[in-house]
Amino acid sequence: MKKRLSRILAFMLVLCMIVTMVPAVFAEGETEAASDEVQILFLGTSDIHGQMYGTNYSNGVSESGKNATGMTRVATYINQQREQYKNVFLADAGDTIQGTPLTYYYAFYQKDVQDPAMKVLRMLDYDMWVVGNHEFNYGMDILQRQLNYLTSASTETESQVAVSVANYLDANTNSAESKDWKTWNNYAPYIIKEYDGVKVAVMGIGNPNIANWDVPENWRGIYFAGVIETYKHYEKEMHEKADLVAIVTHSGVDGDPVHSDFIRELVSTTDGIDLVFTGHEHRQSARTIKNVDGKEIPVISPGSSAGAVGRVLVTYDKTAETYTTEIGIETMSKREGNTTVAKYDADSTLKAALEPYENATWNEYMLKPIGSASGNFSAKNLGTAPSAFVDLVNKVQTWGAYDRTGLNTPDNKNDDKPAQLSITAPLTSGSAENLIPEGQITLGDMFRLYRYENWFYQITMSGKEVRTWLECSASKVKVNDDGSYGISGGLTYYDIISGDGFSYVIDASKPSGGRITSMTYNGKEVKDNDSFTVVINNYRFNGGGNYVQYLNDHGCNFTPNDESRVIYSTQYNMIQGEDKGQARNLLADYITEQGTIAPEITSTWKIVNTTPGAFYFSVLSTTDMHGRSTVKDVSSQQAVSNSMERVATAVKNVRNIYGDKNTIVIDNGDTIQGTLVAQYAITHKADKENPMITAMKAIGYDVWGMGNHEFNYTPEQRDTQTLLADKAGIAVLSANLTLLKDGKNFRGEDANAGDSYYDPYIIKTLDAGNGRTVRVAIIGFGNAANATWDLATNYPNLQFSSLDNPNGDLENEVNKWTKEIKDKDLADIIVVTAHSGRGSSTVRDLESQSYIAATKSHDVDLFICGHDHRASVETVKNADGKEIYLVNGGGTHLTENVFTVSFDENGKVKDFTVTANNIALKDVKDDTALAEQLQPWYDETFAWASAPLGKFDNGWDAYKSETEGKNNNDILYSQTQVSNLIHKAQIWATWQNYEKDGIKGATVSIASPVFGTSGSNWTLSLVPTDGQTISTLELAKLYRYANNLLCAVDMTPKQLYTWMSAVADMYALKDGKAVIGQGSSIFGMDTFYGVDYCFDLTKPAGERVAYAKINGVDLLDMKGTIRVALNSYRMSGGYGFAEATGLSEADCCWTASMNLGADRAPVPTLIGEYVAHMGVVSPTDRVVRGHDSTWKLITSNPFVDVRIDDYFYESLMALANRGIVKGTSDTTFSPNESGTRAQIVTMLWREAGCPTPKTTVMPFTDVENDSYYEQAVLWAYENNITLGTSDTTFSPYEEVTRAQTVTFIWRYKNNPQAAGQNPFNDLVEGSYYYDAVIWAAGAKVANGVTADTFDPDSVCTRAQLVAFIGRAVK
Repeated sequence: MKKRLSRILAFMLVLCMIVTMVPAVFAEGETEAASDEVQILFLGTSDIHGQMYGTNYSNGVSESGKNATGMTRVATYINQQREQYKNVFLADAGDTIQGTPLTYYYAFYQKDVQDPAMKVLRMLDYDMWVVGNHEFNYGMDILQRQLNYLTSASTETESQVAVSVANYLDANTNSAESKDWKTWNNYAPYIIKEYDGVKVAVMGIGNPNIANWDVPENWRGIYFAGVIETYKHYEKEMHEKADLVAIVTHSGVDGDPVHSDFIRELVSTTDGIDLVFTGHEHRQSARTIKNVDGKEIPVISPGSSAGAVGRVLVTYDKTAETYTTEIGIETMSKREGNTTVAKYDADSTLKAALEPYENATWNEYMLKPIGSASGNFSAKNLGTAPSAFVDLVNKVQTWGAYDRTGLNTPDNKNDDKPAQLSITAPLTSGSAENLIPEGQITLGDMFRLYRYENWFYQITMSGKEVRTWLECSASKVKVNDDGSYGISGGLTYYDIISGDGFSYVIDASKPSGGRITSMTYNGKEVKDNDSFTVVINNYRFNGGGNYVQYLNDHGCNFTPNDESRVIYSTQYNMIQGEDKGQARNLLADYITEQGTIAPEITSTWKIVNTTPGAFYFSVLSTTDMHGRSTVKDVSSQQAVSNSMERVATAVKNVRNIYGDKNTIVIDNGDTIQGTLVAQYAITHKADKENPMITAMKAIGYDVWGMGNHEFNYTPEQRDTQTLLADKAGIAVLSANLTLLKDGKNFRGEDANAGDSYYDPYIIKTLDAGNGRTVRVAIIGFGNAANATWDLATNYPNLQFSSLDNPNGDLENEVNKWTKEIKDKDLADIIVVTAHSGRGSSTVRDLESQSYIAATKSHDVDLFICGHDHRASVETVKNADGKEIYLVNGGGTHLTENVFTVSFDENGKVKDFTVTANNIALKDVKDDTALAEQLQPWYDETFAWASAPLGKFDNGWDAYKSETEGKNNNDILYSQTQVSNLIHKAQIWATWQNYEKDGIKGATVSIASPVFGTSGSNWTLSLVPTDGQTISTLELAKLYRYANNLLCAVDMTPKQLYTWMSAVADMYALKDGKAVIGQGSSIFGMDTFYGVDYCFDLTKPAGERVAYAKINGVDLLDMKGTIRVALNSYRMSGGYGFAEATGLSEADCCWTASMNLGADRAPVPTLIGEYVAHMGVVSPTDRVVRGHDSTWKLITSNPFVDVRIDDYFYESLMALANRGIVKGTSDTTFSPNESGTRAQIVTMLWREAGCPTPKTTVMPFTDVENDSYYEQAVLWAYENNITLGTSDTTFSPYEEVTRAQTVTFIWRYKNNPQAAGQNPFNDLVEGSYYYDAVIWAAGAKVANGVTADTFDPDSVCTRAQLVAFIGRAVK
């Protein structure tokens, strides 16, 4: 059968046609294939969740079967495909039997009837079913019953379906410690299907996290093995039996293992999977993921609720053992105007088979009366005032979440008592005026009243935790224009807490975080350390709705699903087929027990507005948005969670509470750089309004502070955008960007030396009503360290500090302007926005000094910082002793700062308070209006970025070193082909003006691994595929920073050596492995091209460059200068390497911006030009000038018999890592063994570079042909290093003496003159070794065995050999 290697090689000869279509459109009939080609259509569904008949059960019996989706419509599509294609494989990835009243009813109440979900799979002739996580919700007895039916023998109308969950093992024989891989129920780990001679292995893999979600009784007898380990266990076996390997799994693609998302890791770390159908995420997606070999593997997620079918059409060439694929998603519905309609009619056969099930579900279950309501449970003021319906739900939760029977619960002395409090949200899907109308109540009403299949926990919470939980809920309360209250974001995430004797007050006039003004229990104010028993549903307890995160962000320590808190869980009753613990069932059981329920309001909480005379306004801020205007990233084609489209929604939500005029919006800088959209806008549409400016204008920003990355661009590029912002009413601020001499400001107005180039501050006057105003000053500051990152040509006649503040201390800048504002009585409140990191509280860092500045500044009321991408909210005391907020949105949050202002009798500001909170943008929806406005930018950028520049030739692999097999052991970083591509492009670019202007380019390149990285080991994310087209999309992954401009500098060999030494010092060793040192960064780990070098990380800092050579010449032995290509960030001072070598940007002899033009200056642009110039880029391409080089790291001693403190260790490591000396085995050096004459001359020959002897005539008869030492002996004889032990013998295996060793070395060094007197009394004057030994002693090459004896005739050990040679050649 197929061998993996042949498949891979064959695949590299064929372009895999991957066409993603959502929705998919396919030909009318099966493609006519060549005689040796076989077409196989793989179809997949997942997460059907009981949607067999296509009914929205919340809408009543009249809507039965009228959904535009459902398995009856899926059946029609599947049957059509089987008519078109001969070979069809059909699988379902699980979560099939749970989710609707139909499947629920037949699981629990009709146990003797064939299950409808299993019947559908059998009638549609599914080939495989994978068990999903929700299959276990109903207990093992129900699941086993359904499995038995599914796998039973075929009948005339139904087919047996294979069950495969390879990672669900027999718990009796498998554990974490030992596995025999016996599967649960002996289900096959995979099945083999043959189609016209092509064999396909399909493995089913279940979700391994069941144990985290269901009680043990529900999965008894199963051990859950890992997804990846399971596949790897069967990988070889499947490949020996089949031509293709497919995976069907109930695991998600992206995320983390805690949330069951394993598939990206599975595909990307293996090389034998050909296609994957996955589920669990409820996501419709037809995509590909690169495997470890760079091959694009189809990964299909068909969505949920029988709304779509995933498909992969494989055309397999049996002769070439290659295949192509077409992938897609076919949806069951479509949009016609504003209506969703079905694309496919329901299959009449399947619908007829399901109709009795559907009718019985309604007639015998959903329409069954369970009680009555004595009055209407009104929907009025739901969430803003106590409600009979919410109180009913909380009563049911309290009633159900304790052990009333003493059964089905672990022993717990406290579990027989009802909880004191209950937390719920108004989780109703009803929109009628009355949620429960007066009269009869049916079971079907439960599905409308409580949408989710939750269960409940009784847990312990402190008073502080309960109060903080309520603060999170209260933050969503808003005051409408008419004085009524509303709930921002809807009711689903708004919680209400009730309990006998419990009461609280929400003061909507207070800022978020301080709205719970009273919280009492049995008439006493609740204290932080009070303890309560509380009922909560599993979704909230697991962190849903962001309440747990809010608690942890506000001083609580609350772990999701913390078992130590649990007193009782209703899930204990969700076993043995008795689903009494689920929320809807508890609600039904309570109503049944009560008979008649009355719409009683028992809770006493309320919302008030106690201080209408106070004035509230909000200051919102973003920072470090880095060009993320659109929610979808062009480079990755993935959604980003922190775009301006989400900022727009977050700002609107806050304005809904405080009003448009009472909301100030500030951006703290690093705004227009960082994405391909931003790059395209600046380089190709420089005269147009940047999409980030468009977004800020649409959102209604008031202030744009200048960040450091705004200065990546030329003055013309930057000021075009700042002027457009200024004209749009967005104040551009940077008080400390100062003119060095008289000139113009950014508006072109005359300005004096010392004036700010941009405006230093603005005053916003807010109308507080009744003739009152609040004046707010916003002062903006840039980063004082900017000059260390960007070329001076980007900020001519400017510096990043006031003329009288040359050190750039931020507090000096702040105090200068706050004093002016106070002296002139311009403002009541002063806000500082500074693009400077938080930094240390004690040690000043020029680029991150906000903490120090905030504590040393006067009259500041709010300090907004940024730059370090670290979201935080904290309080500090300013220089006046006033506690103020120091906040940072980190590029991921909108920071909300709410001011509550009070006034004196004259209407002047008397006092104010501030509260601050970070709103996570990942939890906010996109603003559709802004998204539509920005979509043309995305489309234009994608078209530009996807245009081909060139192609990758065969042989690329970003994970492997070009020197693998030589110097690639035990290292953190190695020479990769993609990093070498950067180096080659940099060197090539510097020579572009040579032919025209005679400007010589560089021969050495410096670059850090700024390509995309992932994981703790910083493995490369770009793995070029053979024949893959290179476009700007790929280059964006290869080189992240479009702001780095290329330049060149002439370095002395000593300067280059010093730079290399500084880089070597950034490494550290941990457990024998190279890691990034403390205080260092991946972006500071420079590599050097054109230099052969080695860093010995076992040596102390400053001594780690084991060797550095150019064209075989030691760097420190070279004369003159070396022209080096590198980026502007480094030459401007980034990471301090230039400063360490005594260089600055003024030393640049060549810059791309000056020599090639500003638009061509960025490094990634020049890489693109290099690719376009080459056409086809190969890893073996050689630079026109300069030379290829190798480098490596020494991270540990490979020899177990050598200690790091041995006297010869340094010499041995230096020689061994250059290949001069080898061990006696891979792990031993044998230092105390005698050295031989063959060994000494071989070591010297290798040190000399293994030169080829001039003659081939060997004078010694005892030197073996082709021996390891033959060429060395011949070379040594030619150079008078050895004369032999006789005219015809060399005696290669004879032990070498100490005298012979130093004599060989002395002759190798060309008989240098001895320095000093003879220190030894055992040397014979006139002997062959006399001058050599005296020289060796004087040069500290060899010591005596005592102070006055050398012992020349004793045997020289291997340790002494390497010590003598190492010292001589150091």
